[in-house]
Amino acid sequence: MLRMGAKVFLHIGTRKSGTSYVQWALRDTPEVLAGQGVDLTFRTRDGQVAQQLNPLREFLRTGDPADMRERNAALAERIRASGMTQLITLEDLAELPRPAVDLVMEGLSEFDVELIVTMRHWASVIPSEWQQSVKERYTGGYLDYVQAIRDGSAEAEVFLSRQDVPAILRRWGAALAPEKIHVLVVPSDGGSNRHLLELFCGIVGIDASTLRSPKARINSSLSLPQAEMLRRVNIELGDRLPDRFTTYAKGVREWLTRGSLMKHPGGKILLPTGYEQWCAEVAAEHRDAIVAMGVNVVGDVADMVPDLDRLETADPVVPDEEIAAHAVLTIADMAAMHWDERQVPAAPAAPAPMTMGRLARGVLRRARRVLPG
Repeated sequence: MLRMGAKVFLHIGTRKSGTSYVQWALRDTPEVLAGQGVDLTFRTRDGQVAQQLNPLREFLRTGDPADMRERNAALAERIRASGMTQLITLEDLAELPRPAVDLVMEGLSEFDVELIVTMRHWASVIPSEWQQSVKERYTGGYLDYVQAIRDGSAEAEVFLSRQDVPAILRRWGAALAPEKIHVLVVPSDGGSNRHLLELFCGIVGIDASTLRSPKARINSSLSLPQAEMLRRVNIELGDRLPDRFTTYAKGVREWLTRGSLMKHPGGKILLPTGYEQWCAEVAAEHRDAIVAMGVNVVGDVADMVPDLDRLETADPVVPDEEIAAHAVLTIADMAAMHWDERQVPAAPAAPAPMTMGRLARGVLRRARRVLPG
């Protein structure tokens, strides 16, 4: 289908592929982007989740597209009125099933849409996805998680929806020409976030040198002992704080995880020993499928497959003593945070409204003080 409207870059993920760093740099300087003719369609992640992702989830729950189509119409009107290239970026979009994808693309059908997918090979992304899932109330052990992915069991469906890049491209790129689809391969050094940002900006047409880099680590990962401790907390919660988007997000993610665990970085989680050859084979299959699609691969194609000579692995067993040490540190942090919160002075009470009775009694008291008895 020929699109003649405004340009829209749709960056849909994947998770754990440097998206938080890129999004922070973009959202921190919207005026710089505007000066280069690029508009962030959604200025904040929370706003995009509320205005786009949650309505899409509600559509999947009810099957009724009416609300989403109204939102699509309003979004299209905003895009037409802006006169600038639009950039939509949210990694959670990648995992949406085909009905939701079709609804998103229907709303953008009048525009010149280009798709961006950032990716890492599974040897890197599996450890990151497990600890991120634990941050979101997942209770499965690390080794069981990896084995489920290898077996293709039902427990791996969420991971596959987020990280099977050829399948994601088929879902999201069905209505797009191959040259409108960009697969950005995260550099193999893993720490060159600035390089990743430069590659991303090159696709969109932004001068990366004008964007600020985050001064602190964005969305820090947990170490294996930290993640295992949090997993056991998730199990112990039982049916308490059941909604990971509301009660759990406030009670655990904001207070315990961000307030304590993420402030004490440890070693990174490695792929379990014995799974490296399988990961390399899957990565090679993904590379070949992506290249065969004829899409625009940005970065080094070789980085799609792990270098087995350099790949670090480890036995994913954590002594209870290490987990206990992190638990004690976390309890101490939470006790201090609780005390600090109690020391915040309460706002002064608003004065009681003046009434005629109060006014009369005040005048009488003053009169008694000055008049002779």
